[in-house]
Order: sequence, then C-alpha cells, then structure tokens
Amino acid sequence: MDEIKRDIVSTYGKKPTICYYYYLWNVIDYAGEERVRKSFDSIRGQGNEVIIGIYNSTDSTKELAEEYGFKVVEVEKGAEYIIDKDLVCMFPESKIRNKVIATSQSNFLVALNINIEYPKGLNRFIANWIRKNNIVRKALRLRSKFESGQFYGFSTVIYRPYLIEARGYDERTSYGFGSQKYGAMLLKEVYKMRIHAFDLNLIHKYNDHFKLRILNEIFKDIEHKRRREKSVELVQSIKETLQEDFYKGVNGIHNSYW
Repeated sequence: MDEIKRDIVSTYGKKPTICYYYYLWNVIDYAGEERVRKSFDSIRGQGNEVIIGIYNSTDSTKELAEEYGFKVVEVEKGAEYIIDKDLVCMFPESKIRNKVIATSQSNFLVALNINIEYPKGLNRFIANWIRKNNIVRKALRLRSKFESGQFYGFSTVIYRPYLIEARGYDERTSYGFGSQKYGAMLLKEVYKMRIHAFDLNLIHKYNDHFKLRILNEIFKDIEHKRRREKSVELVQSIKETLQEDFYKGVNGIHNSYW
C-alpha cells in the first residue's frame, strides 16, 4: 500500500492547496443565520477554495453562500441510493462529498462544521503541517470539544488524490455513521495512515439542546437503526474487498461523478 500511495503522490504532487467545504441541508432553519454567518466569516479568505455542498435546501442557504462568494454545488432530492430493498439513505452525505471532490481543484480537502468559528490562522497551520510531514504515512485530524463538553468535533485533512483513486465515498453509506465511518476506514485500514490529532481549542457556540433532542429522536427511529446497521455492514464489506485487491475493489464503489 505504501507503494500505491507513493505513486499517487508522485502523480498528483504535494502542493498544499486546500479546499474547505460544508455539506448542508436547510442549515439556516436549523442553526440560525447568525450562527451560519459566524462560521462563514471565520473561513472566508482562507484556503484556495470554499465549497458549499447543499442537499435539497428550501431556505436561503444557497443565496447566503453566494453572498460570501463561495462556490455552491447542489445534490437534488431523490438522488439517494437504496441501501437495502426499500431502505433509502436519509441524507446523501457521501454523494455531496463526492460532488465536492469532483468539483474541487485543490490537493487537500477539509470538511467543516457550521457550528464552529475557525481561527484565522487555520490555513497557515494546515499548510505548514503538510509541508513538514510525510503524507504517505500520516494524516492530520483537527479536533475540539463543544462548549457543553459533551461532544468532540473532528475534521480530517484528506489528500484529495487518495479519494480520487479510491473512487471517493460509496454513496450507499448513509449520513453520519456510514459515511464518516467509511472515510475513517479508508484512511486508517485501507491506506494504513497514522492519524495525527491536534486540538485547536476552537470557539464553539453549539445548539446543544436542539441537537440532543434531534439525536434522541433519530436514535429511537427503527428505520434509522436499520440504515446504520446496513451502512456498517457495507463499510466492512468494502474494506475487506479493498484490502484484498485495491484496484479491483475500487471498481465496486458506487459513485455518481467519476
């Protein structure tokens, strides 16, 4: 696998161009315009690109992103994959991620959380880390604790060519448990990367009570439990196939964009 990774880096190069992106659905209705603006303000002017991936939003998320000069990519309603028989992804996070990957022109991708105000020195820190470290062996993960102290926020800086060569995220994996587990699996268990975690002590103003209520409702939902179980089973199956023969396994990934 190290040889495969070295070949990928040799082909695409290591220039620390960085794309920051959000994947959002009716985020103004959910978090409030003030919260969205604070996060957008903190990331504007950083990196080489900021992309907003939107799914079927009916609020003014798109218009606000365009006001900031961010690039907007949209995934239409009804584009979700069926996981098992009539079981459909609740939120096509993997499809949005894939569209961002296909649209971006940068070497590195950083998924953002709308509930975080990012430090203005973030891009300089990430670019310096890339220059100083061996990206064949290591990946950078940014983390910080929410204000309530109940959750950690994580964001991994991913070398985009690794995702391109692996055909991105399998779009049958569902929001949260599936797609995030898929990304972690790809880095740690297929590409065999060591994760360098760095605590940024970011400023969070998180809608804890609202989020907890929504999570509790989701966890009680039987259909969500089935989606989560099927996503985890799928990720395990894909991992085993990629580990056995990477290039053959890549052919089985469900991706709409390349």
